[in-house]
Amino acid sequence: MCKNMKNKIIFLVCAVFLTVACEKEQHTGKESRVSVTVYDENGKAMPGIPVKMYDEKDYKAFEQDNLTPPTAGATANAQGIALFTLPGEVWFSGQSQRFLTFVVQEGGGPDNYRIWSVGKTIDAGKDIQLEIRLTSALAPGEEQPEDKGTLIGLSIAQPPHKIAYTLGEPFDLDGLLLTGVYSNGKEYPVTVTPEQVSGFSSDAPADRLVLTIGIEDRQATFTVSIAPIRVQEGVLTETYKGYSEITLPPHVTAIAPEAFMQNRQITRVVMNEGLTSIGEMAFFNSGIQEIVFPSTLQQLAPDLFYYCDRLKRVDLSHTQITRIPESAFACSGVEEVLLPSALTAIGTQAFMMTEHLKSAVIPQSVTHIGMEAFRGSGITTVQLPNSISTIEARAFYLCPNLTEVSAYGPASSNHPDAVIKEHCLVGCPNLARFEIPQSISILGQGLITGNQKVHTLTIPARVTRIDFSAFDNTGIKEVIVEALTPPATSEGEWYGFPETITSISVPAQAVEAYKTAEGWKKFADKIKARPSGVFPSSGDHI
Repeated sequence: MCKNMKNKIIFLVCAVFLTVACEKEQHTGKESRVSVTVYDENGKAMPGIPVKMYDEKDYKAFEQDNLTPPTAGATANAQGIALFTLPGEVWFSGQSQRFLTFVVQEGGGPDNYRIWSVGKTIDAGKDIQLEIRLTSALAPGEEQPEDKGTLIGLSIAQPPHKIAYTLGEPFDLDGLLLTGVYSNGKEYPVTVTPEQVSGFSSDAPADRLVLTIGIEDRQATFTVSIAPIRVQEGVLTETYKGYSEITLPPHVTAIAPEAFMQNRQITRVVMNEGLTSIGEMAFFNSGIQEIVFPSTLQQLAPDLFYYCDRLKRVDLSHTQITRIPESAFACSGVEEVLLPSALTAIGTQAFMMTEHLKSAVIPQSVTHIGMEAFRGSGITTVQLPNSISTIEARAFYLCPNLTEVSAYGPASSNHPDAVIKEHCLVGCPNLARFEIPQSISILGQGLITGNQKVHTLTIPARVTRIDFSAFDNTGIKEVIVEALTPPATSEGEWYGFPETITSISVPAQAVEAYKTAEGWKKFADKIKARPSGVFPSSGDHI
């Protein structure tokens, strides 16, 4: 008695008759229906017989163990027909064919069993009729190998799961399902070994690499691609130059530092879902024009897109990024940036010298803007959240096109030392509107020194300190101060406002306190009560 289960499973007893009696019209949704009629050895339909169905993977397991549960099952009705319905979205997702095997089994285990079966390639959206004829000529456990005849053709029922490779990756046959067509008119699954596949090499990139399966002088082919990148343990470490577009495979979790650095040929990169970080200088001085960022992205490194002069638009809005690092987009060609709602910080010189950048809406979640973050940029408008805690020195230094800085959103009292540091807006000669966020407590030295277009300024109620020469040498004429307690000033000469200022409006109950307070008393003749209900107008100030 043969101990090889694969031999035992081969159509025991008499012949198994297969007819493709009717391949009907395609159905909506690509649904397929398979009817299997069970007959006895005399051709009489047999109702009540259980029929098992195995897909490609489960049938391989069944060949090794005939007690393997089926993929699906049905019982023959009064006419001896077992009906299987295969919804397209379940059975044919991403493929147009499936090779299925239908089995009637008596008994089970290593010896005491008999099996009758038929296999067939099923096309999506088509009906097919099959027959299984049962005989009882052999005793349980005995076998009679079916005469397949000669192999006359090969057909790939399903390509391997992996068809997209990167440089240096080994070949993977997992998932490949091959069907053999034999001279007896039937189809059978065929086992393939790596030695029977030729043409694979991942030493060099290839858009379309044809691989050939050769068995008994018969061949079948399928294609794979080799991306021009090298990935080691999930990290993209190397890229081939000469390629303009690259789509990262799904197993990439990080891009190493300098991976695309100085690659002037690259123009577009589609990053995969699952990528979480991009390393320092990864695209430094590259020719990148467009990047599709994944929602899984969590971390960017410094100098990432430094000198990327062809990069025009950056959409990080759907990512998990919480910080734009130092010099990330410095000296780039960026014109538009969409920032994520979870962002909390913009690093030092992050957008320095982005001369084509027009506007910046800082998300409400941002609490920190780094030193010289937008220095020398082309921005014309900036919206700051009323919850920001720190704007570092020279954050908007030398922005000649900047005309408006406004604040939005609910005020926050979580930052008692919230500050706009020195010289934040120096070198912005066209700035005509400067709205201080409601969260700010400290105004640094020389914030808009030299500006002559901001004529009216409102200092929010939370401001407790105004540093030396904060608004001196400016064109400010009218100031509204909302705090009941005069903000502290620097010792000695303060030079808080220009001598040409015409009025400083303060709460009525605090007029005398302001007129006698250190620093403020120099402007006593300009200090007056702000009438109840008077709010800043909507012209060149807030």
